[in-house]
Amino acid sequence: MFHLTWEGAPATTSASDGANAAALPTGYACTLFAAADADGAPLVARNFDWDPAPASVVESKLNNGRSTLAVTDLRYVGIESESDLDNRQKTQDLPRCEAYAFDGINDSGVFIGLAADASARAEVVEGREWLGGLGVQRMILDHADTVKDAIEVFDTYNRLIVNKSVGLS
Repeated sequence: MFHLTWEGAPATTSASDGANAAALPTGYACTLFAAADADGAPLVARNFDWDPAPASVVESKLNNGRSTLAVTDLRYVGIESESDLDNRQKTQDLPRCEAYAFDGINDSGVFIGLAADASARAEVVEGREWLGGLGVQRMILDHADTVKDAIEVFDTYNRLIVNKSVGLS
C-alpha cells in the first residue's frame, strides 16, 4: 500500500488527452461493511476482491479547503507493479490518481464506497453530464458535507455502469 498526497485543485472529469477519465469502463467487485464500535462511532472497511494490484491511500488537500482520504487502484494510472514506480514514464500520470476514489472519507465525515451490483441500472436524464462510478465518488468527496448533499451530487449525473457480464447500461 502506498500513500500519496495531492494539494491543489479538485479533480476534473477529463484526462489530459480530453477523454472523460472518470467514465472509463471498469471491471469491479468488492466487499464493504460498516459497523459501530463500543462507543457508537462508525467504522468502515473494504477489500479489493479482484486481481492483486498496487493500491494507494490518496490524501487530498484541495484549494477549495476540503480534505479527503481515499483508496485508489494504481492500475488506473498505468502502475501495474511496485517496480513501475521507478519508471519516470509510468509515473507521469500519478497526479491523476486523485480522481479515482474507490472509497473515501472527507473532512465533514462523509464516507462513500464503491461496490459491484451486476443487476444495477441507472436512470438516464437528458442533459446530465455522464460520469463513471469513480467520478461520482470523487465529486461526492470533494463537494458533500452531509448525506443529503451526497445524494444531491449523486443525482446530478448520469452514471455510466459497466460490467463485463451485463455490458453497458
